[in-house]
Amino acid sequence: MSKKSARLQSEWAPNPRRKRRVRPYVRKAADRMMIAICIGLPLAVLFLQYFKHLMK
Repeated sequence: MSKKSARLQSEWAPNPRRKRRVRPYVRKAADRMMIAICIGLPLAVLFLQYFKHLMK
């Protein structure tokens, strides 16, 4: 494998050459965003279903 293709190898590959460090504040922000999506999406669906029920 050439050096260039080794550098372009993605993180999820079986043997990445190096692990990229993620800054702690980026990880915390991503965690908060995932929690917001996991809670907000079902709430939005329930909200829309409730309004659909009211329109009948």
